[in-house]
Amino acid sequence: MITTNNAHVQLNTITPTVEQMKARTIWINLVSPPQAKISSVLTALSLPRDTLNQPRTSLLKKIGDVLLLKLEIPKRNLPNSAVPYQVTMLTILVKDNKVVTISEGDCPLLMRLEHEYLVRWAEQDITSFVYRILSITTTSFLNATKEVSETIDKFEEKLKSSFSNRSVYQLINHNKSFLYFSRALNRNHQLLKTLEEKSYLKADNEQDLTLSDLIVETAQAESLARVYNSNLSSLMDAYSALIENNLSLSVQYLTIFVTISAIPMAVAGIYGMNTPLPIQDEPYALVALAGLSVFLIVVVLGFFKKKKLI
Repeated sequence: MITTNNAHVQLNTITPTVEQMKARTIWINLVSPPQAKISSVLTALSLPRDTLNQPRTSLLKKIGDVLLLKLEIPKRNLPNSAVPYQVTMLTILVKDNKVVTISEGDCPLLMRLEHEYLVRWAEQDITSFVYRILSITTTSFLNATKEVSETIDKFEEKLKSSFSNRSVYQLINHNKSFLYFSRALNRNHQLLKTLEEKSYLKADNEQDLTLSDLIVETAQAESLARVYNSNLSSLMDAYSALIENNLSLSVQYLTIFVTISAIPMAVAGIYGMNTPLPIQDEPYALVALAGLSVFLIVVVLGFFKKKKLI
């Protein structure tokens, strides 16, 4: 295997090692490479310099004897990021028995594949190795979808006890990951179907079946991400409606409290005027006014109760 990355370059196509000479598939993995490194790899492998200058919308293209694939893969954001996952582009170049992968950042997906390559895939043909990259991409999307779903379940448990705008925003941000996943899986699904139709890679019957299964699996993963996205959108609408309803109830109860509090103040205000009023000189006047206030409060509460406002 030939591997290059930001910190270290082990490109040695002029004098390959014994292990590289024995390998049926040579894999070159470039992680966020500068343009100079990309140019050196393309030159070393006799690939056209404009191989990578293709539109981003071009998912799969045959350029001479080079097959170019642009795959979208899940990318885990930093732990404190609002959106847990995004997607990033993985470019794959295939020529003869060489595979060049170029990622825009650290890619755990390919890091896991390195061990598999050493113990198995270096001795397999190029088609099997490319299909393995496509397969673990779909698997990574499924695992990411499951992880985001489990996080959302925890948020929902918290929402059962208390509603807050922050909780709803957390759901919105997590739903963005589902949206990214569904779009990326749709693109990958189109790429796989085109790869099957064009038959750019030499494959036997078993590998054809593997690709067919992979197309179905990717379509199912896309449907799953789309369903989660739709369900969470509906759930957020429900939570938003509940928050608005709770706000309306708070305003309603506050209004009722103010109305009840105004009754004794109104009675006291009327009997505080400098005008002759009934029983104002009687010793039980204060008790009578208090009783009148309680009576009026009970009547008003009965009215609210009848209107089902409390």
